[in-house]
Amino acid sequence: MRYVIRKDGDLSTVGIHRNSFDEALATAAEMIAMRGDEKSIVVEDTWDKRTINEGEIASLIAARSPDRT
Repeated sequence: MRYVIRKDGDLSTVGIHRNSFDEALATAAEMIAMRGDEKSIVVEDTWDKRTINEGEIASLIAARSPDRT
């Protein structure tokens, strides 16, 4: 598994995506929109040993979205 979605500071996994970064971001965004507590959602890239926080998730999704001009 490459991308693991977790609540920040929590060891439990709430989602996994094997290879698709875009799908991991989309799943994380859905979880952020529907969460019932104050814990932040993060995406962990297990290959690059990197944690992507909510701010980065929002920026990456916005950058991938088509312009709405």
